Amino acid sequence: MKISWDEPYDNSEPIIDYEILILQVDGTLKASTECDGAQDPVKSLRYCYVQLSTLRSPTFSLPFRQTVIAIARARNKFGHGDYSEANIVGA
Repeated sequence: MKISWDEPYDNSEPIIDYEILILQVDGTLKASTECDGAQDPVKSLRYCYVQLSTLRSPTFSLPFRQTVIAIARARNKFGHGDYSEANIVGA
């Protein structure tokens, strides 16, 4: 599953990684993961791929064709920033 968001303000310090939260539509947390946030050279977007096999594992139990909400936040030497706008994703 590809999750993308606008490049955040970095406070003039390099971003180390991003925390991605996957929520069910009712707000229940299903998964939390981190990634380096590869840059899309055309649209100045950041994105990560979250493995569907992880989300469908016995730990997370995400059903097939379930709509989820994904949010991301950056981390640099100052700590975590604010979460991105919600992405609604069909899994």
